[in-house]
Amino acid sequence: MKQRTKLMSPRVIISLVVLLLVGGGLYTAYFFKSQVLSEQQDKLLSEIDILTPYLLEGEKLKLDEEKLDQSIGKSERLTILDPKGDILYDSSHEKLAKGTREHRPEVREILENHKIQGYAIRESQTVNTKMIYMAKGIYVDQELVGILRLSEPYTGITQSLRAFQVQIFLVLLLIGIIILSMYFYILKQNRQPIQFILPILKNAIQNPEKKQTVVDAQKNGRSCIKLCIN
Repeated sequence: MKQRTKLMSPRVIISLVVLLLVGGGLYTAYFFKSQVLSEQQDKLLSEIDILTPYLLEGEKLKLDEEKLDQSIGKSERLTILDPKGDILYDSSHEKLAKGTREHRPEVREILENHKIQGYAIRESQTVNTKMIYMAKGIYVDQELVGILRLSEPYTGITQSLRAFQVQIFLVLLLIGIIILSMYFYILKQNRQPIQFILPILKNAIQNPEKKQTVVDAQKNGRSCIKLCIN
């Protein structure tokens, strides 16, 4: 005789649904955030690659501050560093934009970790705005001659992406409700056979010589129910 499949407890099912909603929400937030970050990085890197050839004169950096000021957008900030991380030029022309930037995370990636590029997101003390910084080394014959760093305000997730993220969460919530509804429906159906299994057992004990059928059991079950009601 085959045993009935044992269903998971309601607590386990509810925990799985909650895990689905929380996990799905966290993943979509991470996905959209990484997409926005990747787009900003690619944009800044492409601008750096366009500017780099105009900064070189032979094996040295050529800095024309007037042309550099006109070459970047109003919301962008361009900083050019020497191979040690000291500032040679900063488009903000603020008093704080002097000295060294060798300890900045995006610059350390190049100077200490010997990577081609690096990035960081932080609050700028110079312009008092949360910025994304993209730095890339300038090389001549595989030798570092300078670092070009371009930054702009960090956009984060836009309102349209947030609205889309909410829609995805609502879809996940709907899926969770459907899963719970199906589970409780199956649980209810799984308990119903007990109502006519008991009459079968009762008739089998009273009339062991008679072969019981489901139809007979259903009739006897209804008669038992009527007797119980009367």
